[in-house]
Amino acid sequence: MIRKALYYSFTSKYITLIIQILSTLILARILTPEHIGLFSVAAIFTGIAQMFRDFGISEYIIKEKTITKAMLSAAFTSSVIIAWPIAFLLMAVSPLIGGYYSEVDIPGLILILTCNLFFSPFGSIPMAVMRKTLNFKPISYANIANTIVNAGASIVLAYMGFGAYSLAWASLAGTITTVTIITLYKPSDIRFGLTFSGIKKVLLFGKDVGGSNIFAYTSQNILELLIAKNFDMATLGLYSRGKSTITLFQTAILDAVQPLISPYYAQDSSNKTYLTNAYLKSTRILVYLSLPFCLTVGMFSESILLVLYGPQWLGASVYLKYLAAGFFIYTLTMYYEQLLTTRNMSALYAKFTFSICGIQIAIAMSSFWLGLELVLMGMVSMYLLRLLWVMLSLRKLISLTINDYVNSLKLPLLAGALFTISISPIFFFKNNLGHILSITLIFIPAAIWCIFILVCDGEIRSLFKLKNAA
Repeated sequence: MIRKALYYSFTSKYITLIIQILSTLILARILTPEHIGLFSVAAIFTGIAQMFRDFGISEYIIKEKTITKAMLSAAFTSSVIIAWPIAFLLMAVSPLIGGYYSEVDIPGLILILTCNLFFSPFGSIPMAVMRKTLNFKPISYANIANTIVNAGASIVLAYMGFGAYSLAWASLAGTITTVTIITLYKPSDIRFGLTFSGIKKVLLFGKDVGGSNIFAYTSQNILELLIAKNFDMATLGLYSRGKSTITLFQTAILDAVQPLISPYYAQDSSNKTYLTNAYLKSTRILVYLSLPFCLTVGMFSESILLVLYGPQWLGASVYLKYLAAGFFIYTLTMYYEQLLTTRNMSALYAKFTFSICGIQIAIAMSSFWLGLELVLMGMVSMYLLRLLWVMLSLRKLISLTINDYVNSLKLPLLAGALFTISISPIFFFKNNLGHILSITLIFIPAAIWCIFILVCDGEIRSLFKLKNAA
């Protein structure tokens, strides 16, 4: 079942990645950093509203042992009574947000993006059930269709001169597409309606998990809101471009695995030995993937930006190096929150999230006085602090020692070292080779990295065998 889910999840993510890269190559040459900056501000505010909409409801469905119509109806009702009032409130205050940033386009962008909140509850509930049962086939279809519609609409509208609005209208079209396909492929046993019975239980769970997620999302994006205010929209656009380069990898690889983690941990959540092995295996896979990516991005940031986006985005290079370093450290502990959710430790989840994110917000606020580069250095330090916290917590939670953790990562780190050695000659001669050839030659160390995994790590190799996947 896990292998089949991995197959559909990874297949859809690879297809969507190709489409996203192609659309990004085109859009980056049509839209300006100012356009991206404007859209980023609107998207962050509506993203916060989206976090309120979910409020931990998807995690609630996944953790429940049995799925009933009453439980799904309570979850759906909770999503609606949270999402729709927030959508109307955000629409009402959008002129104030536009006035704060002195940008007349921001209210209109927020109005369009907020419409997603009215549609998303109809897709999020059945999608959570499909994740719980590892039925990723309909989710894969929906993701691919969403990406095609989003990319096509954004390119056409951008070419017609809609600027930042092209991204907003494309986002809405993608959401409608996702909800439509999920509804069409929804199994007949997934039924729900409106009811007020049982919503208290859903909201009590969401109080800690959902509240923590909202605070985490805000802390992760507050720096962008501050850049827009303290600097300008063009600077925000460059920073967002660097961040979106990291997101491409997350969308292609990590997002394919992420929905599988909670159901994987939940298979025997009361068994500490099982959870220890499951956590180590999932983290090991993650480090195998993230380390070569972050090394490549850090070493070839200028070449990547020029080849993918064009010379107008070269200013994002300095930000991209820090973002890659912080992201790699983050992947070392990325699944900690899902482990807490699986074990119903919502109070510890909230304590951890509010503590780490409070530090993140404090560092972001320092942008009022410090340069952006110093702030990004502080963000990297914050991820190191997170790593220390998680290591100490896992020792108490599932008896996972630092020594066991380090031993489980020996092969991924060795693979990363081999990748670094093989990519170094390309790095040192990249000025002579040129940007396109340098990026192309990276496939050689990537092939060496793949061969190392196939030869040296039988456990990981067997996990991705597709026989008996169907």
